[in-house]
Amino acid sequence: MTEQEKKFVASIQNKIIKFGIKTDIKECFKNRSGIITNAVYNDKTFEPVDTGIENFLICKSFNYWLNNYSMCDVPNKGTIPFKPYYYQSEMAKEIEGFRKVVIDKTRQCGMSTVFSLYCLWRLLSKPSENIDVISLTQAKSIEFVKKFKTTLEIQPPFFMKEIIENNKQKMRFKHPNGAISTITSESQTENAGRSDSLSLLVLDELAFYKSDRMVQSIISAAIPTLTRTSGSQIYISTPNGTVGAGAYYYNQVQEAKMGLDKDTKYLQIGWWEIPDDDNMNGPKRGYNRQLAQAISEDYYHNSEVRKKWDEYFEPIGKDPNSNPFLKSQFGSLGEFKYKQEILHEFIISGDRVLTPDNMARIKAKLKAPIMKDYLCLNGSPIKEIHNFWTWKYPAPDGKYIVSLDPSQGTSQDRACIQVLDIDNMEQCAEFYGFAATTQLPNMVKDIARIYNDAYVVIEANSIGDGVFNALYYNQIDPYGNVFKQKKTSNGITRFTGWITDVKTRKLMTTEVFDWLSNAEMFSKFHLYSERVYTELETWIVDSKGKFIHANSCHDDSIMALALALYNRNKAAQASGGATGFVDEDGNLITYDRKDYEKKLQEQKQINGTVFTASKHENELSSILDDGRKKLNLNDTNYAGMYGNQDEFAAGEQVGIDRTIQEKLGVSGMDVYRWLLS
Repeated sequence: MTEQEKKFVASIQNKIIKFGIKTDIKECFKNRSGIITNAVYNDKTFEPVDTGIENFLICKSFNYWLNNYSMCDVPNKGTIPFKPYYYQSEMAKEIEGFRKVVIDKTRQCGMSTVFSLYCLWRLLSKPSENIDVISLTQAKSIEFVKKFKTTLEIQPPFFMKEIIENNKQKMRFKHPNGAISTITSESQTENAGRSDSLSLLVLDELAFYKSDRMVQSIISAAIPTLTRTSGSQIYISTPNGTVGAGAYYYNQVQEAKMGLDKDTKYLQIGWWEIPDDDNMNGPKRGYNRQLAQAISEDYYHNSEVRKKWDEYFEPIGKDPNSNPFLKSQFGSLGEFKYKQEILHEFIISGDRVLTPDNMARIKAKLKAPIMKDYLCLNGSPIKEIHNFWTWKYPAPDGKYIVSLDPSQGTSQDRACIQVLDIDNMEQCAEFYGFAATTQLPNMVKDIARIYNDAYVVIEANSIGDGVFNALYYNQIDPYGNVFKQKKTSNGITRFTGWITDVKTRKLMTTEVFDWLSNAEMFSKFHLYSERVYTELETWIVDSKGKFIHANSCHDDSIMALALALYNRNKAAQASGGATGFVDEDGNLITYDRKDYEKKLQEQKQINGTVFTASKHENELSSILDDGRKKLNLNDTNYAGMYGNQDEFAAGEQVGIDRTIQEKLGVSGMDVYRWLLS
């Protein structure tokens, strides 16, 4: 290889590394054209490139193209090379990996420009793109598209596509294979977003559309097509409250922040993340040195580092007189808009339950989970549960309570499971997300058994009763260590779970308030979840003194926490210093865990997270057969008891599995069963 060839290869390798392009030299050379030309970059430097390889790199990486082939217009400065800020470049590296991007931003952070350029990159790099940009007004939507016009003028010939239509509202590009890529810019109307082949929907200044009905109409029209085409959505805005026109954006931000959907990227941009540079007019922020330090610590990808720097700048933002830039913004915007557009706060109507000091104490204790999306046994992942966060694995002698605030699994209704250490008052784990009602019984059972057969409390209002029945009265694998109370309906008496009514809700929410507002009590309580904190931000007191969530907001994680805190004493009594179950009269039934723990230690993971039933089928059969013999049950009796799940009929007998479980001390087999299922 000649020196020139070595330099050529080194240049390609440097681009791959510097811009985080997901490829390698071998793949690049597969796209070689053999045509060498000088690529002229946006800073007017140039170098010889193979047109095929360079085109491949551009199409492969939005970040590479953004840094080298894009321009921007700056007032009083003219057209200059676009050099993205740190957060813009990091976002550009990963944007293609998500189907939805939700931007929670301060004003004038340059994201509209970035996404305008992203639209152009997609139009030129992907055949058959159909992009719809919707803004507050027609003028604003045209301005959004106009941002990429100067960039269009400098595109290299090997990447540029033929323009076959170019007007204020629409541009169309023809690719070499004949495919047409189109971008349409339009104002908010109830008919906007309707297309048979939409591939990207951009909603600019979403929180400020005319009404929530308008937003819902646009989304309802676009989502079916985006689902069919595997298209993407980008939501850009500053906050505009939690109700009315701003309600949909608020909910999208909260869902994205909580990580409820793997295909959604949440991007938070604070006022301090925008560096001062010579192209910016007016007062400066003055924190370039601190920002450089945060970047060196990789705050974009590290939530703990992000939290540290947010906490550093939070008091500065709340005292605008301490900084010339913030002071000028406060003076021109006023207090309300300053909070919304600079601090990007969601202003809620109503009095918050917790004071700023309370919230500051809670925020200081928040920390990132040690494991996400997996339930673990002995510290090793064994089952994937998306949106399940773990802060503390179960201790061998630990006592735990598991509480469930169920949902119907709809797009607006979330379920939450909380796991608390009874003795240490510590949050150990949490599930928060969308789950079908049919999924919840097994999910609760799995979590409870890992946490030493924890005491389970299920809110049994409405659909929760079905979850309780599927857990407690399960014909094959029942779980007995639950809060239960008798319920008579149509002359039939059965057990059900916790019922939340006006009286019990007040008791529960007051319990949460006491633990969080009383400094001495809170010092003994270890709450870690950012998802709970987010809901506490919109937990308010209504006109009747009731603690509720603000309009368009949620309190699912708070209510699950309330269930656990209020029933903690029952769980402690049920545990009684030993792992056990509570019978119908509230008496503790204990069993020896030694064999159970030994069996768990013997379990081996297959392929990382998968267990197979065949490995333990004989062992399961022998234990069940042994159980039948000791209980003097023949096949007929066994079958009769197996199908009898009404505990107040047929001599008040329980199902065979629970009988074996309680009287033989083989509760560990329940763990085996769900691991093997």
